[in-house]
Amino acid sequence: MKKIILIFTLLLSVVALNAQIKRAGGSVSIVSSSTTPISVESTGGGTPYCTYRLGTELGVTTYKDSVSVTLSGTFPALTKDAQLVYLKYVRSGASGYYVNGQGDITLTISADTVSISGAAGDTIASGDSFEIGYNAPLDYVDYSVGYLKNLTGNPDYARYTDPGVLVTEEDLTGSYADVGGEIPMEGYNRLGLFVDIDANDSEDVDLRVLGLFESGGDTYTIDGLSVETLWSGAGSDTTFYYEFDVGTLPYVQLQAVAGTVGGTAGDLTITINKKWRD
Repeated sequence: MKKIILIFTLLLSVVALNAQIKRAGGSVSIVSSSTTPISVESTGGGTPYCTYRLGTELGVTTYKDSVSVTLSGTFPALTKDAQLVYLKYVRSGASGYYVNGQGDITLTISADTVSISGAAGDTIASGDSFEIGYNAPLDYVDYSVGYLKNLTGNPDYARYTDPGVLVTEEDLTGSYADVGGEIPMEGYNRLGLFVDIDANDSEDVDLRVLGLFESGGDTYTIDGLSVETLWSGAGSDTTFYYEFDVGTLPYVQLQAVAGTVGGTAGDLTITINKKWRD
């Protein structure tokens, strides 16, 4: 009678274990001291957890010799053997993992080279592709205060262009004429002008900005944007900075005019920069 009860108890234990495995939806691997590449699966399936993967997400992995892979590119610091989790290789018709600490396998890092020791037979080969899994502090976490970092790729304060010369010694005329070519303004709403004035004999000089909704299209007067008077009557050589709010216009065009051109026309040298401002 005792033997029957014992056998029945063992059967119930096996059935319960099998049910647990099926609920987990994975498989169970028994890891031995084998030194050959292993299939890494748990009840959840997949590879051991790591925070970074080189060769697929970050950096570049390159075959060095039958037990070594070199690393290059940009990635969080990898300087300690204990950070290494696995080395994965893929070749035609075969793939596998060398997992640090599984069986007799040890992975080490030195001078941006990951090496395998404790492996038997063929390890990796030229032509294989590789992924190195390792752990390092997450670069988006400030561990000193326990905060997640929130970085803006294009913050408002950085949305401006370096100054560039638009025209050099552009002569004034008696009717409005273009000063330089169209200026693309996509992504910016302010146009800054650094104006060097050589007045000569010209008088009553104005500068204005016109808008365009497409390159090469018609020009439009901008509502609320007044014409800038550079000088009234006879002028003198000087420099000024002007800034125009052009709103959402994708293109603008500068024009200038002299009420009186005079014997020697005045000229303008203009350097521009663009910026975004709320």
